[in-house]
Amino acid sequence: MAFDSLPVVALLRVSALVSLLAVFAHILRYRSTPVARPVVLLVGSQTLWATLVLGPSILGVDASLPVFGSDLRGLAITAAAVAGPILWLRYTLAFTGRSELVTRRRELLAATPIALLPTLIVIREAAGEAAPDSLVGLYWLVVILVVLGLIGSLVVGCYLLVRLARRYRQVSYRQVAVLTIALLAPYLMAFASRISRPTAGGDTVDYLPVDVTFLGFGVAAVGVAVAVDRYQVFTAFPETDAVARDEVLETLAVGLFLIDTDDRILDANAEASRIVGSSAETIIGQELGAVLQGITPLPTDSPTRLSLATADGHRRYEVTIDAVADGEETTIGRTVLLRDITDRQTREQQLAVLTRVLRHNLRNDLDTILAHTEEIETDTLRDRIATQIEHTQRTATKARAVETVLEASQQQRQAVALGETVDSVVGSLRETYDCELTVQMPATLRVVSHEPLLRRLLTELLENGIEHTDADRPRVELAISVDDGVVRIEISDDGPGIPAHEFDVLEAGSETPLRHGSGIGLWIVTWIVDYLGGDLSFESTAEGSMVRVLLSGTPIVDA
Repeated sequence: MAFDSLPVVALLRVSALVSLLAVFAHILRYRSTPVARPVVLLVGSQTLWATLVLGPSILGVDASLPVFGSDLRGLAITAAAVAGPILWLRYTLAFTGRSELVTRRRELLAATPIALLPTLIVIREAAGEAAPDSLVGLYWLVVILVVLGLIGSLVVGCYLLVRLARRYRQVSYRQVAVLTIALLAPYLMAFASRISRPTAGGDTVDYLPVDVTFLGFGVAAVGVAVAVDRYQVFTAFPETDAVARDEVLETLAVGLFLIDTDDRILDANAEASRIVGSSAETIIGQELGAVLQGITPLPTDSPTRLSLATADGHRRYEVTIDAVADGEETTIGRTVLLRDITDRQTREQQLAVLTRVLRHNLRNDLDTILAHTEEIETDTLRDRIATQIEHTQRTATKARAVETVLEASQQQRQAVALGETVDSVVGSLRETYDCELTVQMPATLRVVSHEPLLRRLLTELLENGIEHTDADRPRVELAISVDDGVVRIEISDDGPGIPAHEFDVLEAGSETPLRHGSGIGLWIVTWIVDYLGGDLSFESTAEGSMVRVLLSGTPIVDA
């Protein structure tokens, strides 16, 4: 065509080929990344295709290489074009975490017609008009299979990326569009260049005056460059995420059922199968209530504690149910999470009974002993024994604080007006002790937390400052502030501070016969701070000592 000789067309051809070569050279450095290898090979096949198509026209040479009656260059172009959709599917499978779908058997099955096609082309062209009908029929059958397979690879690859973009924010629809356009552009331009129309004389005339396949190669080069520069096309996040989900769900120490809207089991992890005593393949499709007695009707409140008949006998479980919704927020199923709390609940009951019995019996016995101390004639001995008994009584009372911590930790967090809690605690301490208590805090401070735990925390810390001092009238200062979303609680006193052996016990994490604290107050404080997600520290000051609590995990409603 006359248009082929135009300088602008020649320049565009050179630009497309050089751009594609440059992009291919650039992404070669990513070839060690497993997800990137199919892309590197894909761009390499497009580069080979572009070189075979554009190279001879740019150089003005005839590059045909007849072998056994066939054009070797044409076969190479066909091979490079066929490789594109196959590598595209391999990339999308790896990127979306479905590499396990590629097996040796499936690869051999898909490669059979592709491997037969060049052989049949050579045999058919070598036979010419003498080719038997059976050979022609086989040839066209293989061609149809290859074309359908390539189209299917393109469609499946695009579908996987679109589905991934709907699920993960890390993958955008623009990324999918750029990659898809970069892949399809050479094929669309090559197809457009070969469309022709019949003429009155029986010949055919091309719709386009020039082969525009070079435009497709140029678009492919630009698309790949943009995708690599702007998007995480070589990141293994989706694959890692998919594999990690499978690994975590299967090794999870809690049972997980996936059910549909009719409560039929769609999937179950290994622990769920162990609970019901059957494999996942056996229970899939059955109603959840049929394989796990006591679970239905499913509780509406979540989490809920239920006693269920399992393969290990009757066990207590904490049941958590969450809805599974599609992209349009329509509920399509539910997840049922079973956490075995039998041992934990037993320990809680034992501890509750133990603390109640000890507190009741110990208090009664101590009251009796204290009453008999009046019969002791020696004043010094009588006062000493009475002091020790009162101290033991306070220790017994602390057992109720342990119950408070256990009970409050099982409740939902709620908005707490911290100022009201502080006023209540300070007022009660002022009535009990002859002390000087000062408070400095915001006029309004509302947080989302556990009011009983905050009350007990403040009580323990303020009592510690009041009791552990040699002053006739203890002085304790409470300062509460908010700094960058963190609630800061500081309690200063004029006492000697916390003894070193108390810290050793807390750092060891347990009491021993040779290393123990003087009471459980610090343990209660440590448990509460840990549960609230805070940090606890002590330091000495010029006037005495200071305790600092930083509650960084406590949402602030108003301050």
